Amino acid sequence: MTMETTERVIEYARDRFKHEVKDLLDDPSWLSSMPEELIANYFNEARLLAADLGLDFDLLVDETGTDHQRGRLRRLENSAAIGPPDSADL
Repeated sequence: MTMETTERVIEYARDRFKHEVKDLLDDPSWLSSMPEELIANYFNEARLLAADLGLDFDLLVDETGTDHQRGRLRRLENSAAIGPPDSADL
């Protein structure tokens, strides 16, 4: 019983996180109005949470968003002087 409950909770958390990423891609204006430090913190925490849930934040963004949405989100990350791992190599 406990294992089933744990699995359901984790699956629910994954679904909610995916929904949050979709919402962020649809309209990141609430995040873009924050100070750069908070933007950086948001993305760092999102990556950590995704990893805790067995997901890859950047892959999820790439799979979920359109070219326009992904570009807009990457520009927002760059404006906060952060980016996905290895983006400095581009």
